[in-house]
Amino acid sequence: MTAFGHWTHFSCCRFALSDATFRYMLDENRDQCVLISGESGAGKTEASKKILQYIAKASRHSVEVEDVKKKLLESNPLLEVLNELLYSMTRRTARN
Repeated sequence: MTAFGHWTHFSCCRFALSDATFRYMLDENRDQCVLISGESGAGKTEASKKILQYIAKASRHSVEVEDVKKKLLESNPLLEVLNELLYSMTRRTARN
C-alpha cells in the first residue's frame, strides 16, 4: 500500500488503483490490501465490488474472487454496525 498511498481521490482512479495493486501483487509475489474508508453512503461497498470485479477479470480466477466478494458483501452490515458503535463511543468520549 505504501507505493500507492498518495492516491487520495479514490473515485476517479479506482481502476488505476486496482490495476496497480494487482500488478504489484504479481511483480512482488506478495498479498495486497486496499483500505477503503468514507462516510456512510460514500460508495465504499460499490468501490469494493468494482475492485474485486477488476481483479476477477485480470486474474482469470473469477470463481475464487466472486467467493471473496460474496463474503465481503455479507460482512458489510456487521462492519457498518461496528463503525456506528465506534463513532457513537467516540462522540460520547469527546463530550466528557
